[in-house]
Amino acid sequence: MKNTRIIKYSLLSIASICAVVAIVFLTSASVAHGCSAYDNYCGTAPVYNYTGTYQYPIVQPNVSQLNATCYATPLSVYAGGTTQWASSVTGGIGSYNITWMGDEGLSGYGSVITKTYYNAGSKSASITVLSGSQRVSVNCSTTVNVIGSSNYYNYNNYNNYTAPLSASCSANASYAGLGSAVTWTTSVTGGNGYYTYNWGGTDGIYGSSQSVAYTYNTPGSKTAYVSVTSNGQTTTSYCTNPVTVGSTYGVIYQNGYNVINSNTANSLDIGCYADPITSTINQPVTWNVEVTGGIAPYTYSWTGSDGLNSAQVNAIKYYSTNGVKSAIVTVTSADGKTGTRSCSNTVTVGSTSRGSVAGASSNNNTSGTNSNTVAPSNQTNQNGSQLTGSAIFSFDNVPWGWIAILIILVLFATVMYLLFNRQKI
Repeated sequence: MKNTRIIKYSLLSIASICAVVAIVFLTSASVAHGCSAYDNYCGTAPVYNYTGTYQYPIVQPNVSQLNATCYATPLSVYAGGTTQWASSVTGGIGSYNITWMGDEGLSGYGSVITKTYYNAGSKSASITVLSGSQRVSVNCSTTVNVIGSSNYYNYNNYNNYTAPLSASCSANASYAGLGSAVTWTTSVTGGNGYYTYNWGGTDGIYGSSQSVAYTYNTPGSKTAYVSVTSNGQTTTSYCTNPVTVGSTYGVIYQNGYNVINSNTANSLDIGCYADPITSTINQPVTWNVEVTGGIAPYTYSWTGSDGLNSAQVNAIKYYSTNGVKSAIVTVTSADGKTGTRSCSNTVTVGSTSRGSVAGASSNNNTSGTNSNTVAPSNQTNQNGSQLTGSAIFSFDNVPWGWIAILIILVLFATVMYLLFNRQKI
């Protein structure tokens, strides 16, 4: 009898211990593995996203405050004269949508617009700038004083109007290669609307029209000036920007990027790269560009494999064919500088993507393939997406619910056995 009781209490003790172990195990598993394979984010550890890659939480870019100003040149014109309105924008995401509004029907888009005024008075303008989710509207810091009215320029008083004569001039570039033509242009107000021009400057430049194109065959800094005469008045203007003449072509190597330029001084430093570098058909690939030099805002033009064509700062492409994909971007700044960059890394598109750890290379790393890759397997999750071997055998994919039910059934069977056989025991 004594042995029977020992056996009975031993079995009950074993059953109780199993129940306690099961409860503790399930509780710890719930705490330790609170993030399943289907979660989008689990603490700070990388999470499998079923596209073949592990991704860390996305760090939002630090977008600076959007600021804008605008102004006119010149500040005084006679009726029928043209004024240029220009804007300067900083902050935001570096890409801007600028809308103009103002007196006498002024309207337009872009960083610079021109307006011809026909009615006397003070003219003002304003701009509205959009950049990402930021929007700012400002009134221009200057106004334009329009003198007289458009009938001053009709044929009857054409030779009798003697408004004060004023002129300015500039070149269309700050740098030119040897043998390249530079165009010098003058802007004139006042007089009677009829002007004669006489150009002079470095290397014997000459001309008698409002604009003159001159080809320089010697290197160095080139300047120009123009004398304008109208109805007995003469004024001389020395052009505001000199032109540096040098070698025709140049290549800049900056931070590992090969920047292809039409010339070295009139250029931008450009870097572009793809993310990710491996993908599958109909999965998004983002081509990113980084620019230094020139004056914002910049305009972008992307071309590349499978008809890639975009004017955004970051071009997103869904490839429909397998193979190695490449891209080229051309960037132009607001001050006319331009550069073209052939992205240094490529994208391999296949029917099954090779997993990689996103963020293993920095934004400036364009050195080719990522060394931290994970071989794919043929297993799929409940949505049909592929899982790697490490994901299949991880704790996140253990069917904890079924294990808990199985333990409970074993404990229940043990208790029922003890109850029905207590007499025998």
